Amino acid sequence: MNRPTKIATAIALLCAASSNGWATNGMNLEGYGSKATAMGGASTAYDTGNSAVMNNPATLSLMKPNARFGLGLRNLRPDVESRTPLPGVGTESGGDSYFMPSISYMRRSGSLTYGAAIKAQGGMGTEYGKPGASDLFSGHLSMLNAPTPLSGMEARSELGVGRLMLPLSYQANDRLTIGGSLDFVWAMLDMQMDMSGAQFAQLMAGNGGKVGGSMAALIPPAIPALGNDVNWARFDFSDSSDYTGKAKGYGLGAKFGLTYAVNDSLRLGFAYHTKTDISDLKADNQTMSFSGPAATFNLKGDYRVNDFQWPATWAIGLAYQPSEKWLFVSDLKLIEWNDVMDEFNVSFKASSAASNGGFANSEIDVTLDQGWEDQVVLQLGVQYQATPKLALRAGLSISDNPIPDTLVNPLFPAIVETHYTAGFGYQIDSNQNIAFSLAYAPETKVTGSGPLNNGITITHSQLNWTLNYLYSF
Repeated sequence: MNRPTKIATAIALLCAASSNGWATNGMNLEGYGSKATAMGGASTAYDTGNSAVMNNPATLSLMKPNARFGLGLRNLRPDVESRTPLPGVGTESGGDSYFMPSISYMRRSGSLTYGAAIKAQGGMGTEYGKPGASDLFSGHLSMLNAPTPLSGMEARSELGVGRLMLPLSYQANDRLTIGGSLDFVWAMLDMQMDMSGAQFAQLMAGNGGKVGGSMAALIPPAIPALGNDVNWARFDFSDSSDYTGKAKGYGLGAKFGLTYAVNDSLRLGFAYHTKTDISDLKADNQTMSFSGPAATFNLKGDYRVNDFQWPATWAIGLAYQPSEKWLFVSDLKLIEWNDVMDEFNVSFKASSAASNGGFANSEIDVTLDQGWEDQVVLQLGVQYQATPKLALRAGLSISDNPIPDTLVNPLFPAIVETHYTAGFGYQIDSNQNIAFSLAYAPETKVTGSGPLNNGITITHSQLNWTLNYLYSF
């Protein structure tokens, strides 16, 4: 294969690194709101507070006829490590703490409940810092298998997705509630990633994607200046903020749900979250680079992450309350990751700046196979009303890993499968309530078996907490 295609392929593997980082159920959180998260994330058939707008908006009709103002803070603490087959060679992600605030207002008036809320949906991120001599980024080979360092610059990625939600729920009768929510959705992404020449040579051989665009045809004149080899390539766009990303996209989503009381003790629930419709994520005036033994080209231009969406989710659940002291809940969910994470596509268009030389106004378009599978999640929880003011909660969430071993990336460790959860709710007075949850995901280990990750072992565990405050009036 010719060198222009090889250099274009280098860019493709950078795209793989752009979707990398922490995750719980794929990129979804294991639960939304302290009450539901403490009970394993189960949330479809009982009142989960204002966080119902993220779970099943029909459960908002189960609140008392009043108004509720809520504040929340979520802290995700992933522990990710990747090791190569070489003894003593590996690295840990420094992205070990992510804060996610929320705010909400709900009001029930007669048979209608309505309001607004802003919450984080989920995301991912890794922070490996600058490559060192004995970490995952050492010991690389160029396109022609010569020993080569990487760029020596920061290696990180961070994706965040959030929602502004406007729910409406209707109590049809004593047994049936129906609800929905119209959601304004935004996605933000930072990416600062290198890939070695030898790694993207595997992709060049047809192992996982395709490359197109006018830039590939313009690369041959640059080959002699590079030194007739490719050491590394780099995508670089970031705003260096913990709460926003340089590449941004906006769109819509919706949720629909219902609950039905079989009797005074048993209620069933159903919820459906649509696939989102988010615009392409765009980052203007950024840098794409590729380097050889003799030179490095730093091109200025604009990025576009194409058709990044959040998946549709189906959920059925039940809530069984045999007495005032006990509540048992369960959900079964299907997350349709395959529809939105089968491929990852990014493009870069060089600007007309004179510094871009012959690459000015050219574009490269790269698709990388992701191959995520749809994910089934079983969530179980229990609440014990220890005193009139104190409720104790515990739960379990079990899911399968959606990423095939042949495609899992050390910078993309969305492999967590099980969460053990616990927490409490405390009624401060007639108007104020606080709730807290703690979720522990024990270490999951995966060893790559594909051409790009063969022999690389990835471990991922988490210890997350959520705190909510609710004021009723």
